[in-house]
Amino acid sequence: MKKSYYKYISVILSICLMLGSFLIYLPAPSALAATSCSMTEYYNMTDAQKKGFSFIFLYTRDDLVYLDKYLEEGRSFNKETIELANDIALSDYDFKYDSYTETTFIYRHSSGECLARYDETNRCFYKGATGDQKTDFTFEGEGWNPIGSAEHPFLQPFDGQGHRITGLWNICDAAAGTSSTNSPAADGAGLFAAVGDSISNLVIDGAFLSVSDTGLSAGNYDSIGVLAARSPKNDNESLLYSPLHKITSCSVVNAHFTCKNVPNSGIITGSCYRRIQFISIYVSASVYIDSAVKTELSFLPRVSFGMITGYLSKGDSYFYNCTSQGTVTDAQNIAQIGGICGTARYVFFDSCINKTTIHSACIAGGFVGQAEYPTIGDSYVLIQLKNSVNIGNISGLCVGGMIGLCNVFTTPDYTSRNVSLIIWNCQNNGSISGTLYAGGFIG
Repeated sequence: MKKSYYKYISVILSICLMLGSFLIYLPAPSALAATSCSMTEYYNMTDAQKKGFSFIFLYTRDDLVYLDKYLEEGRSFNKETIELANDIALSDYDFKYDSYTETTFIYRHSSGECLARYDETNRCFYKGATGDQKTDFTFEGEGWNPIGSAEHPFLQPFDGQGHRITGLWNICDAAAGTSSTNSPAADGAGLFAAVGDSISNLVIDGAFLSVSDTGLSAGNYDSIGVLAARSPKNDNESLLYSPLHKITSCSVVNAHFTCKNVPNSGIITGSCYRRIQFISIYVSASVYIDSAVKTELSFLPRVSFGMITGYLSKGDSYFYNCTSQGTVTDAQNIAQIGGICGTARYVFFDSCINKTTIHSACIAGGFVGQAEYPTIGDSYVLIQLKNSVNIGNISGLCVGGMIGLCNVFTTPDYTSRNVSLIIWNCQNNGSISGTLYAGGFIG
């Protein structure tokens, strides 16, 4: 019995010694913890202290502010991924858009009190959740200052982890020289000024953006988007071989969006100057586009708006499993509007749905407002739509259930171009009403 007892003891001791020899190679708990930190902590670190981090977490509004300051100071990241750790409120406001009554309700975030509601049809504020008493509602404090800038874009991977950002608002009037923030016009008015890497799993729940500009000229608002104004522009990149970035599994809901004299605008991004993939995107918004600026050829609009993006400059961009819902009104009948994209160049759509109603546009389509390519030199034009459905009702001057206008056919040298419009397994179930041209698929 004693021999067996000592035998078991020796086996146990041997196992413990073996485990101990392995444990010395494992990192200490402090080393494991050091692979992540908050943005506020990261901002205050030296370059030497920043080494070895994989994740930077955003816990509070202050973390987002420090992210903006870090970029604006021209400081660079290593290879960290930026992640939301929880929901973040940017202000003490919540916004809820009711598509049936065309009303945006404004609530106090801290108390839940309904402060006012905005009648999207009559374009005026009413006091409280019910009643017919008009009010001159004004927002308190400063609106959100976009993260980064046109000069210092955000180029890191960003993972929202399914969390929500609420209370995003901004009121800017360049004509009057007023803004709810001190950010320059080039930075837009949304969450980010410019993004160029992957953005995923983010929900912007509630936004109230109103931007009025003096005109379409340098130094004014070039692009406006709720998520981001633009993707960075690089004139040295070719049309088809620019860097690819993705916006995946993101939503913007309960959004009020007004733009005046802004060339490019959209609920996700205003303009994209890089190849981009939009995958599993959902937007719901009430939109009012107003422009008094026309080109020398008055029948060609200068303003592009899309429920996902306004303007796609680069080729080989892609929309998959994207859905838009809401209402867009073109006040001056001069914009080119798409239920997904305003102006597209060399783009693919697959399994997308447009439920957006578009009123009185100059050029409008359920997916693309205008499909065009540069009018200089030989170009290959390709717009492909697969497995997609338009349900939205669309009215305007030149209207199509899928594409409003393929502008390549209106240019003098169109015979020098290779044109492919591929529409496969698609449906138009919306009402189409065009003053000049109208078609179930193409205006």
